[in-house]
Amino acid sequence: MMIILPFLVLLFSSSSSSSFLVLAQNLKLDCDPCIERANYNIKAITHGLSDELFWQKNKASMIEASKDMGVNFVMDLYDTFDSETMAADIRAAADGSVDALIVTIPTKEVQDAVADVKDTVSVFGFNQDLDDDFTRSLLGFVGSDEAEAGQVAGKQIVSLLEEDDVDKASGFLLNHAPELEGLEARIQNIQDATKDVVDWTVFKSDDIVRDLQNLTAALANCTYDVIQTLGTSPMKVTLSALDANDCMEDKKILGTFDVSTEIYDMLSTGMLDFSVSQQTYLQSSLPVVMASLYASTGLVLNVPTKFGKYLSGPKLVTADTLPSANIQACSEVAFPVCSSDDALLASQDDTGACACTNRPDIKLSVITHAQKGSAFWDTIYSAFDTAAMDMNVSLGASRFDAELTSAEVIEKQITAIEEACRSEIDGLIVSFPDASTVDAVKGCTEKGIPVVVINAGPDLAVDGGYHYIGQVSDANVCTN
Repeated sequence: MMIILPFLVLLFSSSSSSSFLVLAQNLKLDCDPCIERANYNIKAITHGLSDELFWQKNKASMIEASKDMGVNFVMDLYDTFDSETMAADIRAAADGSVDALIVTIPTKEVQDAVADVKDTVSVFGFNQDLDDDFTRSLLGFVGSDEAEAGQVAGKQIVSLLEEDDVDKASGFLLNHAPELEGLEARIQNIQDATKDVVDWTVFKSDDIVRDLQNLTAALANCTYDVIQTLGTSPMKVTLSALDANDCMEDKKILGTFDVSTEIYDMLSTGMLDFSVSQQTYLQSSLPVVMASLYASTGLVLNVPTKFGKYLSGPKLVTADTLPSANIQACSEVAFPVCSSDDALLASQDDTGACACTNRPDIKLSVITHAQKGSAFWDTIYSAFDTAAMDMNVSLGASRFDAELTSAEVIEKQITAIEEACRSEIDGLIVSFPDASTVDAVKGCTEKGIPVVVINAGPDLAVDGGYHYIGQVSDANVCTN
């Protein structure tokens, strides 16, 4: 089920009324007789390291997304991070060899390099940025806002302390990457959210394995009530230091960021209290699709007004909100998709085994108030078909007869939605032209079938908690 919602979100980036034309100097648009996506080159330059599982998963997700879109994609992870090298690589990528560039922005030096090239090459971003205003100047950015993530972690710490009737606590915060300026917002907001209850000690190290002895010494005597790290690898090293000091038996709050199989295991056993996820799969796949569509069509969604990015997180993960064992296993391998030569690796169950997703088995239904003979809806339904071919899913999309009145269309739409929700579908795409259509989708939501609303009814969609993509009265927006 995890693939359904990302597909629906990506689908409308080229088909809804929220897209608009922004032409960069290097766009090479050619649709005669059709768009040949294999002629487009997308490159990603990030601060990620080759030995980090988090970035290996990012890369795997982006490669899969590029296969979906049929573009050429290149992404090389660094062995060690150097801001000057990354900035130079970004400037070098503006030589005309790529049609779109996807970047992370961990430092001011890198941001300056992006500023130098963004009028020459089409630039999208993800994961980490420094400044909302600068992020808005890019063609699109997907990420988890660092300030919001820090607030989520801080509020969870306060909640856990309140449960234990603790009025004042001592906290230890490990910053494993002080060279990444983007993490400062995360740290500052953890401190701001907990300022009345936690006195923090911040330990900085650009190589925690090398500094393990110093870290162990800093955690001696087991004096801290709260231990917070900023990533999965630092948490593992911190646990080793705590264990060396015989501190693991003491009651303390342990929190981190990001998820992995080990983090899920720690959460399920109670060793770890919480983690804050940025939903890596969404964060890394969406920019590839956005960049591919822009490079080949010139179409891009309006930049969100809040944060200047599309938010993949933050999402709090605790023992009570753990995903199924199957989803945990599949997230480790970036939700693999079966190719024509692949056999299913295992059945989709809760054993922890991850089967590749056989996309043609995914059945989506489109039921809007669209009528035949409308040029407006012709464009949208053609884009539905193209996106379904991109993602290799099964799509049922039909329209109502042109001679029907609006009231008759709504009546038939309600009936069609109710029938679809009683059938074996995996996702539903609807419009809400009238409040009466909202009740019709309850049969889907009760069965856990994802629903995305387009075009009509933004307020009805948002009030009902549905994803909405389209145009509202004061701005073009994509809302969650």
